Amino acid sequence: MHKLHRILFLVIMLSGVHITSLADGDIVLKGWIKDAYNKTALEDAHVILEDLQVGTTTNHKGMFAFSRLSKGAYHLTIKHIGYHDYSTEIILDSVLTELTFLVRPRVIEIDPVTITATLNKRKTSVMPARVASIPARTIERMPANNTDDILNGVANVYVHRPWGIFSKSASVTMRGLPGSSRTLILLDGVPMNKVGGGSVNWNIIEPYDIEDVEIVKGPSSAIYGNNAMTGVVNIKTKKPDDQLEGNVRTFGGSLGTFGGAFNIGGTDLYKGSGLYWKLNGFLRNGDGYINEPEETRDSTDSKVDLNEYSAGILAGYRFDSVTTLDFSYRYYFGQFGTGTKVFENEGAYDQYQSQLIVASFDSQLGKFKLNTRVYYQLENYYRQSESLSSSGKYKLSDTWIAKHDYGVWFNISRNFFRNHLLTTGFEIKQGDMDANQVYRTSTDDVTYGGVLSFFGIFLQDEYQISKKFSAIAGLRFDYARFTDGFQDVQNPTSNTGFIRDISDDFTDSDWQQFSPKLALQYNVRRDLGIYASVTTGFMPPKIDDMVKSGKISKGFKLANPGLKPETLINYELGLTWMVNDKISIEPSAYYSRGYDFQYFVATGDSVDTGGTDLKPVLQRQNIAEIEIAGAEITALWKVLDNLSLSANYSFNYSEILEFNDPNNEDKDLTGKGLIEVPIHMANSSFSWQNKVVNVMFEWHFLGKEWYNDENTQYIEPHHLFDLKLTKKLPQGIGFAFTVKNIFDDMTVDRKGKLPPGRFVMFDVVFEF
Repeated sequence: MHKLHRILFLVIMLSGVHITSLADGDIVLKGWIKDAYNKTALEDAHVILEDLQVGTTTNHKGMFAFSRLSKGAYHLTIKHIGYHDYSTEIILDSVLTELTFLVRPRVIEIDPVTITATLNKRKTSVMPARVASIPARTIERMPANNTDDILNGVANVYVHRPWGIFSKSASVTMRGLPGSSRTLILLDGVPMNKVGGGSVNWNIIEPYDIEDVEIVKGPSSAIYGNNAMTGVVNIKTKKPDDQLEGNVRTFGGSLGTFGGAFNIGGTDLYKGSGLYWKLNGFLRNGDGYINEPEETRDSTDSKVDLNEYSAGILAGYRFDSVTTLDFSYRYYFGQFGTGTKVFENEGAYDQYQSQLIVASFDSQLGKFKLNTRVYYQLENYYRQSESLSSSGKYKLSDTWIAKHDYGVWFNISRNFFRNHLLTTGFEIKQGDMDANQVYRTSTDDVTYGGVLSFFGIFLQDEYQISKKFSAIAGLRFDYARFTDGFQDVQNPTSNTGFIRDISDDFTDSDWQQFSPKLALQYNVRRDLGIYASVTTGFMPPKIDDMVKSGKISKGFKLANPGLKPETLINYELGLTWMVNDKISIEPSAYYSRGYDFQYFVATGDSVDTGGTDLKPVLQRQNIAEIEIAGAEITALWKVLDNLSLSANYSFNYSEILEFNDPNNEDKDLTGKGLIEVPIHMANSSFSWQNKVVNVMFEWHFLGKEWYNDENTQYIEPHHLFDLKLTKKLPQGIGFAFTVKNIFDDMTVDRKGKLPPGRFVMFDVVFEF
């Protein structure tokens, strides 16, 4: 018997189980701890034998063991963060007893922690701002085909990806302001908005690689500077926790879509320090569909399709529990058909090649907490454009645009005088753009470019005035400089709208911006807090608008190297009510005033661009003043531990207060609504985890949306319904079935193009 016991003990030791040896009995207890709903193994669960007052923890396979136990009854308790405590009585009467225990998760963390809003950890319930957080366990159950889809159900966040996965990118906006450049997107603390234009390539961020997403609503330039005009989205990627872990998946679905992805990583930690690494890759192809409505199609209309792949690597060293240094590299290639094919084999298409290199250092030195990011981002864009006009004129052109972004970010925090947490830091970044457009059906050759540089420094004080009352005050100063702006046009024709060769070197310019912030929080009770804030934000001009002249649909655009930033001031009131441990309600209301907003203004001149009539010469100028009055409310109800409901509604009355075009009295936009943002939005979700299949059902409502400045055309209100079913088997195999746009809504977009309609995907994943 003792020989058998020693053999069993040796086998368990070699399997890597956390084993606890006790008295002189001859019984071994071996067990597995798993999630009650998806049957995945739970690592680092605490397993306690109450009668003996001893315990152990599970390994990465959810396994534990006790040896040298005596026969009899024992009270066993299991504890794990995010799960309900589990207690039971077990009877040991054989040499080896093997048991499996299923513990129920606390599915919804009703009051998560946020870092993005202040750069320091705070509970969202005591944050004087409206903040949302989406953890990885929720993301895995969401019907999301792209990373930006994750934001679809967040109150007052508008995600515009009209052609689904076949859109070359997406636009994410907040709180009644259009334009992706007015919302700052961070990836592990690194700005993804291009300095020269503010756009974001969402496709470089794999949805399978995300640990959590934090959304801070409202102007945040007091910390983050440019582009944080309506809010900040911070996407945090996963880091490995085990010696070897990962997953491999494949998927396929509607419109000839197929692909796969992998994420593999590991750590080699000894006494809390050591190396960690990660590799990931992604591939997706789709045959696509014709997005031109049937009644307006002709022989040149073709499918919008896609071919994309990406790869990434992360390597780092953990010095202790709070100090890490790592380096990462990402590469992305994507080619998207634009829906026109005349003579070229591939027709018209957009192609992106992007690279992102980041070095990160996070630490706590004594009482000081610091974070540093150094990054470089490159985007090479190519477009092949071909078209055939109604008069039979054929055009074929190539466009190359290279955008480089470099930057350094540093912040440091420390507690002072017991009640003050001070944070300061700086940011240096530069973006440049070089573009070349060449016509193959004419002699036109256009080049243009420029450089935009920023230096920012900020200071923030989080002051705990009393047990119930706190304040956050902050100020950031930014200095920006535009240099090396140029445009050269050679051998022009009516295709570009120029009448002669030009060679312009634009005058350098600079500007400064102060961005203050004051936010107050009062906790009426432990479960009820109210806040009031005054915050500011700004959006810099785009290099394209500062240096590029040329033909556009409205006429002839004239470059304006003297453009200044748009600014916004926001006044906000809100409360967070944790009704109980199952229900939370978060209403807020705000009023925003915007200054120096950029709109096209007629110069009074006209040019011949090849049509039947002369076209006006337009220039983008800082001439408009706008206002936004809005409100939102979010409610969350954790009905059961495995069943939750959420709902939100937002309203934005966004209009132009003042618009003065001195050369075009007929164009008065005063009182008109802002374009490309729905006035009303609502979302709800239903999440149910069970032993058969996990269910996530979402409903989205998008209200009326103007899409021309004169407010004579709009997109009709419409509803979208999405569903995802997931199932994980004990062997590490998982399945997912996703349906986007269940009822096949075919509302056209701003350009009169059709969406892909109902879109189905099926995933198979193996995790280890």
